[in-house]
Amino acid sequence: MRRDVRPAGVSDSDIADFVDNILSHSETRDIYYLWRPFLRDADDEMVLDLAVASHADYIVTFNVRDFVNVELFGIEVIEPAKFLGLIREK
Repeated sequence: MRRDVRPAGVSDSDIADFVDNILSHSETRDIYYLWRPFLRDADDEMVLDLAVASHADYIVTFNVRDFVNVELFGIEVIEPAKFLGLIREK
């Protein structure tokens, strides 16, 4: 995680544990590229493809401005700090 956005008191070990936890709950998905091109940045298309295929609620990124109209797929694009706030509430 970028040091300029890392919450106070979060260590490299904490981040590694968080990522390991996410990966332990992950699964592979087939992607069909049915709506390309959709985004301004072609390099972001794979992120949208995966989010749609996995029925994701969120795309978590610092690059929010390149994911315009993603809500058409029922997906909210949010920055990491906001996402961390959401999961802390649960």
